[in-house]
Amino acid sequence: MSKTSSCIKMLMLLNARGVMNSSELAEALEINKRNIREYRAEIEKAGFYIQEIKGRYGGYSLMQQHILPSPVLTDDEKQALIDGRQYLTSRKDVVDINHYNDAIDKVLNTSYDKNRHDTFFVANGSSRISKKEEDMLHICKQAMEEGKCVELTYRKVNADEAETYLVEPYEILHYDSAYYMLAFSLKRNDYRNYRFSEERMLDCKISSRKFLRDSNFHIENYIGKTHLVKANYQKVVVEVALKAVPLFKEMEWGADFKEESVNLNSITYSFFVENQYSLFSKLFAMGKDIKLLEPKSIVDSYRDMIFSISQNYKE
Repeated sequence: MSKTSSCIKMLMLLNARGVMNSSELAEALEINKRNIREYRAEIEKAGFYIQEIKGRYGGYSLMQQHILPSPVLTDDEKQALIDGRQYLTSRKDVVDINHYNDAIDKVLNTSYDKNRHDTFFVANGSSRISKKEEDMLHICKQAMEEGKCVELTYRKVNADEAETYLVEPYEILHYDSAYYMLAFSLKRNDYRNYRFSEERMLDCKISSRKFLRDSNFHIENYIGKTHLVKANYQKVVVEVALKAVPLFKEMEWGADFKEESVNLNSITYSFFVENQYSLFSKLFAMGKDIKLLEPKSIVDSYRDMIFSISQNYKE
């Protein structure tokens, strides 16, 4: 890549991702970290000012008044690009996914979609949360929508004091009458769950630091593995009659809810569940308008349950 090309790409990266440090830029541009200052000087000669932010979470940031012009896309067009990226990155047979993600970054570099659908996982029960907890929940949701980090002041269960650090919010989860945020901790360099609780989450603020959601992130890799729940989640696939789809969508089914395929008279969906008996009650409520397809173990259990019930009404 030529120096000119690298400078242009550096501009686009900073415009898309907000704050990036020297190591992140060097890796993305495939250059030596020592060349970043040289490229910054070249870019500023062209009239684009790059601010250097000090501190642990600092780096380089493109001043907002020098934002590059971006393609004009409708909200539907932007959402279609984001949905397409999520679909392709979920498939293992896509060979050149890195180049595809680079292309999407270029198109969306100033167009983070604020209407992205966030996953809410409701396992059971209802929640009663305080006003402060509700406010923090809305702050974290807003940060997710704007693609910004959250400055979190959080105290672990057995810790004497709280710590303040930045996290990248990915999902809001509801489990066992409580809300949690699944986020990437910049301090731990790993995904962690944070409970919305006045005793644990003492404060949260939206940071000015932007982040791009990892296109390789899949929620099933983290639920049940980061101490949110100690259970085994299973992927469920169901087929729903077209006439029953509106009712089906009004109900909460599980984590990572996706539309898999559209057929002539039905739509196939997938999601992850922990409690199969909670699933059975919803399936039973929808009657013949829904068919459980996978996994075989849950299909067999559901079939056995229906058979046992039918025996009670045998004449």
